Amino acid sequence: MQSLAVIEMKYIEVKTGSWKDTPLPWWCRLLQRIIPPANPDYERFYPALRTWWVELDDKEVPTREIGFDADGNPIVLAPFGRNCGFIVDTSTPWNDAYEECLEAKAKFQATWKELEKSFSELKQ
Repeated sequence: MQSLAVIEMKYIEVKTGSWKDTPLPWWCRLLQRIIPPANPDYERFYPALRTWWVELDDKEVPTREIGFDADGNPIVLAPFGRNCGFIVDTSTPWNDAYEECLEAKAKFQATWKELEKSFSELKQ
């Protein structure tokens, strides 16, 4: 009988600044019309995000993310439904770019479960 390895996930917190309000160049707007968005339900929320909790696997590749606004309200989670995720979509290792966040580690699962209920209509 083979034993299953337990993967110890790492949880980090990423702080972001405000987004620029400058219009996108014409070629970016054109690409947005041609290429489907990776996060169609969340794109409009990204300018309001200020903090991310990111779950990393044992190779330090992002697997899940929760995004919070300036007031600390969770407003996005991914991957979820048809949304790939903003940070998760990169799928490249973070190689110890950030220290583990104890608050994110302690609260990530419970926050995810609570948000899953609120976002259930996006799963379809």
